[in-house]
Amino acid sequence: PKEILSKYKEEKNAFSFFTQFSDEDVEKVVEAWQNPNGSFRNAQDKDLIAVLPNLRSEDKVKLEIKAKAILRTYTKDELIDIIIHNKHEEQKIGAIE
Repeated sequence: PKEILSKYKEEKNAFSFFTQFSDEDVEKVVEAWQNPNGSFRNAQDKDLIAVLPNLRSEDKVKLEIKAKAILRTYTKDELIDIIIHNKHEEQKIGAIE
């Protein structure tokens, strides 16, 4: 409202840090606070999977083996949650057993 804007202008107050974000952005921040690991069991698993796409192929080999070993311990439902909650640029085709 104009009266609020005038108040800030007159008092030389800065707008709140959060006014520059959309509702969707704020919801993402709150979700990250409430569930920092997303669908993963812990931060280490999440970070390991997140770093894989950014590595050169020759550097990926050992980490991919470790990531697969970790993901094999997850249930089918946990894996589905990970897939759904992460945005992927490439289509994944296959069956989860």
